[in-house]
Amino acid sequence: AEVVRPYTLDEHRAIIGARVGMSDSDLSGSAPDALVKLARSMRLVGDTDKACNALAILPEQYPNASGVTRNLAALESTRSGCES
Repeated sequence: AEVVRPYTLDEHRAIIGARVGMSDSDLSGSAPDALVKLARSMRLVGDTDKACNALAILPEQYPNASGVTRNLAALESTRSGCES
């Protein structure tokens, strides 16, 4: 069986943008949410190292992410076994 790698954040944003007719700049507000979803996808396919790396980027790149997004990131971090 062929192993499918998860999309990168840029790929994820481009796909979403193409589907809804938005540019990268339009998607910048949803980037923190997309990053958490990308981390979840990585965890689900068994790539917890990449999931943890994606989650580690969140507070650095998006310090003003919503509380909901930060809570989801914390949950994914725990589920992925990331070091604090």
